Amino acid sequence: MLASELMASSDAQLVTSLVEGFPDGVLEAIACGCPVASTEDSDVRLILPRAWRVSATREPHERVEIVERCVEQRTALVAAQRDWV
Repeated sequence: MLASELMASSDAQLVTSLVEGFPDGVLEAIACGCPVASTEDSDVRLILPRAWRVSATREPHERVEIVERCVEQRTALVAAQRDWV
């Protein structure tokens, strides 16, 4: 299985970087049709079309809620991500 196929089949990508300038992995996930949830510690707010997908804290429960919401709204998020790109 190719990496792009694996990413496309994933429920969501969770980005938890402490320091990252421009997160290329987020763009790769978007290109593959994988919803993305992230922490605040990068430029990801400039990329993701829905602000609720970025956790303002590093609290695990907040990240879980965001990932669950990404899974529930997968189809709409994938479409919004592709429109953004």
